Amino acid sequence: MKHIIFICILFTSLRLFSQSSCDFEPCIGYGGSSGLNNLRLLSAVSSDGITWTRTQFVLADRASVADALVLSSGRILIYYVAGCIEVNGTEQPANHIKVAYSDDNGNSWVYKNVTFNNIPAGGTLPVDPNVVLLGNGNIHMLVTIDPDQNGSQKPCSYAAVSTDGGFTFTLSNNSVYSVSGTDVLDPENFRFGAGNWKLWTGGIPGKNMMGISTNEATSFTDLGAFCSDTTDVNPNECYIVADIMQNGTGDYRMYAFGPSQNGQCIRMLESPDGDTWTLNSSVCLTVNNSIGTESMDVWAPTVIKQSNGDYLMVYETRIPTTADTTPDSLKI
Repeated sequence: MKHIIFICILFTSLRLFSQSSCDFEPCIGYGGSSGLNNLRLLSAVSSDGITWTRTQFVLADRASVADALVLSSGRILIYYVAGCIEVNGTEQPANHIKVAYSDDNGNSWVYKNVTFNNIPAGGTLPVDPNVVLLGNGNIHMLVTIDPDQNGSQKPCSYAAVSTDGGFTFTLSNNSVYSVSGTDVLDPENFRFGAGNWKLWTGGIPGKNMMGISTNEATSFTDLGAFCSDTTDVNPNECYIVADIMQNGTGDYRMYAFGPSQNGQCIRMLESPDGDTWTLNSSVCLTVNNSIGTESMDVWAPTVIKQSNGDYLMVYETRIPTTADTTPDSLKI
């Protein structure tokens, strides 16, 4: 935490009249067993996107479902759902999408609030952010919203667009992807080309649901269940799609997660066209309970290629209940 506070002060002094001061600090430490209270966002780095080294940097605790992108300037934006924030030294409960950004390839971070306009009346706040950088520099985000909370409608995917660099988004008037009678959760979508957007969501145990859009993500047509590949420990369970990235011309990678002999693990699949996917034989990450910063599982990765050519992954784990939560104990 001292390290994060210093970053906020440093950025404020360098850019006095910009959006460079932190709106809040991330909560650090175990908060209980329910909801987001025992979830942690950690990072790892790689030179090839296949073999990963843990940094043990805690991006945020009591936080979930991170998704990242890189702007043309090299700025990294990582959106996530915060279950807790700290303002002026006091922890506050939250269930909001926040963003952490870095202008130096992840060496320091600034934490900002995210504003959403046009939230449906009677609906939940948006969660489960998934972002795509558009050709004009705007940022397209898919989110999960339950339009009537306890009513008959199910959670579904809404679209939102930011024109101010990713801090303010305006939501679509209607959902862009829904499946009758089914919860549609945690969307992951990717623009493979003009009129070729693909979307994968949760909602079916052990599988994804898939949609496709030919109208620039104004709406998605449901294609039914999708299985990336079956897991090693259960042939009836598929790896769940977490993130898609373009690694080169005509070369796509899908980062996914599923059960292994040692809890949930993170795997990578490859595709020449975004249609046919092949599971890479390497396992990106499995949990390492001995290091003291993660426990039980690793899952839900988001991966970007930084401006320096290295890969950065932010992944989810469970906070060890015995972890020391004093600031100096965390390798940040």
